[in-house]
Amino acid sequence: MKTTKTIIHPRALAALAVAASLNLAGDSPVWGRAGVRAPKLLLLAVLAWCGSGVLAAAATAVFLGEPGAAEPGAVDPAALALLRMVLVAGAALLLAGLGRFRRFREAVWLVYPVLVAGGFKLVLEDFLLGRAAELFAALGIYGAVLIVAPRLARASRGAGPAPPGGADAALAEEP
Repeated sequence: MKTTKTIIHPRALAALAVAASLNLAGDSPVWGRAGVRAPKLLLLAVLAWCGSGVLAAAATAVFLGEPGAAEPGAVDPAALALLRMVLVAGAALLLAGLGRFRRFREAVWLVYPVLVAGGFKLVLEDFLLGRAAELFAALGIYGAVLIVAPRLARASRGAGPAPPGGADAALAEEP
């Protein structure tokens, strides 16, 4: 009897759908003030983390073959490290782009932590597992994201609030 494996567990997709449908990130009188933006920031961080995990599992299956295939080492570790770097770079750019919208302006606060995590990932995984071609691509992608993501975040800060340190000034501006 032939069995099929699911790449992404249905409960993970259901959890993402429930988290995305929560209205904590909406503009409300309670969650919209500068002093209580932590729930929105936490929700965005959880959605970014879980969404990246789901995308990593799906992209690994599509581009590199199914995880847990017949041979344990069927997936090339260097290619997998490059794919993960692409996903980290995409997450940083997505968070910086989401910061342009008033509803998700706290996403800008997560851009630099994602960039730092990408740097640690580059040093701890890519340099250990990568070959010259994968390292060249990973360093190029990470360098481009280091240039573009802060510019996107800076452009979106003009429309959004100040970081948590300037919460008093942002609170005084809101009605």
